[in-house]
This record gives sequence, structure tokens and C-alpha cells, in this order.
Amino acid sequence: MKCEYKIAYASCDKPAQNRRVFCAKHLKAKCVSCGSPSTHQCDETLSLVCGYDLCDNCEHSFSLEHGHTHAPIKKKSQTNVR
Repeated sequence: MKCEYKIAYASCDKPAQNRRVFCAKHLKAKCVSCGSPSTHQCDETLSLVCGYDLCDNCEHSFSLEHGHTHAPIKKKSQTNVR
């Protein structure tokens, strides 16, 4: 079984460790935003691919004021929709 970690510009072809879905390197990867285990690299591009490790609950965002940031995704249940 191959590692299922989603690399921003390719796929990881290393063998998964101990019947898990990630290789040894990606089992240790932590989300740059919240510190949770990451599942993929950020694939946002401006001039280069971002490549930061992210979990499924965080995403990349960009603003002119703050530049590149990685923050938790706002779930619909957390917003005030009227």
C-alpha cells in the first residue's frame, strides 16, 4: 500500500507504514495552522506552490493586509446565516 498523503505538486510513492495510510515521514507531519496531524500540502499558487502541511480542517487564504495565512475553515454551522 502506498502513502496517501496529498503532496501539492505530486504524489508520495513511498510505502505506507504499519497498515496505515501514510509513510513514516507523513505520519509525523503536523498542520502549520493548528498543530493537528496533517493530511495534505497546501496547493495554492501565486508564483510558486505554497506546500505547507495542512489538516482537513484548515485552508490557505490570502489577503493584501495579512499576506498568506493558513486558518481553520469556517464551517456553515459556525456562521450566522439568516
